[in-house]
Amino acid sequence: MSREEYRNLWKNVEPRKKHQEELMEKLTNKEDEVFTMDQKKNRKPLYGTVAAFALLAVILASNSLMGKNPGGEPGTVKYSDLLFEEPVLVEAPEPMEGQSGKIMPFTEELLTESAAFIKGTVTEIAFENDKVIYTVQVSKVYGSSQGVEEGKSITLINDLYSYTSLAGSVEKLQVDRTYLIPLTLREEEGKEVYSVLYPFAPQIQMTKDGQYLYPDHYTSLDTEEAKVVEMDTEEGYGYYGTMKLREDDSFEKDMEKLAETYLSQP
Repeated sequence: MSREEYRNLWKNVEPRKKHQEELMEKLTNKEDEVFTMDQKKNRKPLYGTVAAFALLAVILASNSLMGKNPGGEPGTVKYSDLLFEEPVLVEAPEPMEGQSGKIMPFTEELLTESAAFIKGTVTEIAFENDKVIYTVQVSKVYGSSQGVEEGKSITLINDLYSYTSLAGSVEKLQVDRTYLIPLTLREEEGKEVYSVLYPFAPQIQMTKDGQYLYPDHYTSLDTEEAKVVEMDTEEGYGYYGTMKLREDDSFEKDMEKLAETYLSQP
């Protein structure tokens, strides 16, 4: 933790801590002038204890409502608190010399180039020559699609540099993780080949408890319910934007609408 982060944390926690201690002291030492001295001797410790426990309950409830980080910003959640499958180590080969690509920023309009938008779990990542090959078990297809079926596996092939050029594990697809991925379709050597539409930024990812982590370039998915994700992980993180999180029931409906809007365009 940096010195500045420590100061900010102390600013958030210390005043409240001091206030809580003052309240606790007042409650445990407060005398009730209605009682006689004998009654006070018998009752003051009891009243003070009850009041102290009542205050403690309020404090704990307040902290619980604010989340695991009592001094954190409202509407913010830590990446390290999200539930994902344990990462599977994948060793990628070095990319071939002279391999490069022209990368443009992602916008939702690029989805018009998609052949399908799927939800699926990556079951295997392999490498062949200058390609990265993903095997994905499809659990759902959003909107219209070309030849992609739910309940079946699909092979996605992208250039190797689209995997090795990524700085962090959040951007790279990982084995056993579930993603929502727009796909392109092309013909290569007489075969139809599916690819990740835009592999240079994080894909929408589903947590084990059904929350959705997505990059902020999906503006149609951004709502008031969305939380900002603090990337506190020590793993590499190269995405230039902000990651968001939604757990409301409307997310799937918004996904359907997003797919229908762009994938139905000629």
